Amino acid sequence: MKDIGDDGAFRSGFNIPAGAVDGSTQSYKADRIDRALTQLDIPQNLTAYGVYQIPIGTTGHWGGNSLLTREVVGGWQLTGVYTYNAGTPVSITWSGGCANQAVANGVSCLPSYAPAFTGSPRQNGSYGTGPNGVILSNKTIQYLNPAAFQAPRDISTVPGFHQYLIGNVARAAPYGLRNPGNQNLNAGVRRTFPITETVAFSFQADCFNVWNKQTWGGPNGGWSVGSTTFGESGTPGAIRAFEFTGRVTF
Repeated sequence: MKDIGDDGAFRSGFNIPAGAVDGSTQSYKADRIDRALTQLDIPQNLTAYGVYQIPIGTTGHWGGNSLLTREVVGGWQLTGVYTYNAGTPVSITWSGGCANQAVANGVSCLPSYAPAFTGSPRQNGSYGTGPNGVILSNKTIQYLNPAAFQAPRDISTVPGFHQYLIGNVARAAPYGLRNPGNQNLNAGVRRTFPITETVAFSFQADCFNVWNKQTWGGPNGGWSVGSTTFGESGTPGAIRAFEFTGRVTF
């Protein structure tokens, strides 16, 4: 799903005069500089589910061979739900200088692109990995290079006072940066055992996150000069879990 908008603007809500944005002489109508991908933009999103009746038992193969086949092995159903979604856009904000940023007081501050930086700011491999492969915690791994950004130009001529231009970084997905995607498989088996004509016992076993795949949070997008935590990814989500349920109907 592609989602583009200028709602919830980071920088504006009013006209921006020419020269107020770092590195640009262009003027902008209200909110137009912030027209970009939103946090709802997910380019690929897939959900698939199904129920499969195991073909063994009274209604399948080998149904009449034995009591074990008919009453224990047969009659089971397999269920599964698979989900996949691509990562949402990363947002980079500037955690310093907002109070002294030209015509942008009271809104979110953005840094500027570092003109001398080339290539992608992604570093240290994919989210959740490090020099030694897959890791359980990445608090010391910085997945975004802070050198890709810089503080906007300071136009103040008063010693000890700062007046920054508005940062020119895109409000979403600068350099095409995206948060980690996610894929997951939940599966289960279930069977109903008749006890009498009016009483039955249903058993179900479910496995959540069958592949035990860790889903990592997006990188810390709060940039500041000298930050050592910028670009660190959040801790992973839940690991594999099982749930067993039984129900008597009468």
